[in-house]
Amino acid sequence: MQKSNSAWSIPSHPFLAEDERVEVPTEAMVGTAVLTKTALASAAATAATLAISGGLIGAFFVPRKQYVVLTDRRLLFVEQNQMTGRPMPNLIGELPRSALKTVRVRGRLVPVVTLSVAGEAKGLKLRVPWPVRRDAYTIAAAFGHSGH
Repeated sequence: MQKSNSAWSIPSHPFLAEDERVEVPTEAMVGTAVLTKTALASAAATAATLAISGGLIGAFFVPRKQYVVLTDRRLLFVEQNQMTGRPMPNLIGELPRSALKTVRVRGRLVPVVTLSVAGEAKGLKLRVPWPVRRDAYTIAAAFGHSGH
């Protein structure tokens, strides 16, 4: 497995539970993805998705670069300092692994992984940069995608 970011190699990171294990630390442009066919259904589903995810999906309406950390229990979203590129001490949000499923993976040079959240109409879109593109396939496989 490719090591993306040495900042996440520290086992006692404050966002991690005592026995939680980091599987994939990477960075990505994180935004929302519409998973339904019609805009009306999408608008109705937005409110439901915000309620189920505790408002987390609403935080990604404007895509922005951040650290995405897949652990053996959760998918964490950590703020990235836009000037230095280093992780900030701000946890933007987290989702349990059981609530996520890979919908599709597109692109080879800059892969985009679309994840559904608990089967709702709005999901997450992770655009993984070229230098760490293999992390996109590892994350997709963790949530049920097979192959590139």
